[in-house]
Amino acid sequence: MHIKTRKKMIIILIIVLLDILLYELLVSIVPDGVKRYYHIGNKNCCVTVWKRSRGTSYYALIIVGKYTNNRKEPVDNFIKVVRDHPSSDCLVDVIIKQDGNLLIDADNVDTICSSDGSLELYSNNQALNDSLYTFIKDGGKCYKDDVDFICINVTENYATDKLGNKLK
Repeated sequence: MHIKTRKKMIIILIIVLLDILLYELLVSIVPDGVKRYYHIGNKNCCVTVWKRSRGTSYYALIIVGKYTNNRKEPVDNFIKVVRDHPSSDCLVDVIIKQDGNLLIDADNVDTICSSDGSLELYSNNQALNDSLYTFIKDGGKCYKDDVDFICINVTENYATDKLGNKLK
């Protein structure tokens, strides 16, 4: 009887180990959130938009360059935009400045991390940025023709260029 109990315990242990191995395999294969890559203007500039959720927290990371790690969030050159609900509107404008750095115009910015200054918030110097990049047309603010930018609709997973064309 002792041998049967020992065999059962070994079988249970093998099943548990196989379950853990299968779980780890699935976690490493399945991406965490939705990730899209967008190129801006004629310059060789790319941003990654990574929509994620943690429990009841919904957020998007706007990352400088093409970020391909599916597990870990970046530690530098990103902003985190928080949303109340996965369907709540979230629009982000990304502008290329003359020096090649990116200027981000977004509401609900929770975190910005850019140790090398390649990423800035539009609202941090709004008066100057408005004078450099925008003009008033029909009572609304428009970007000047020579400004390269994209408008990202995080909620709907698409972006448009400065002519209003959807990017692929």
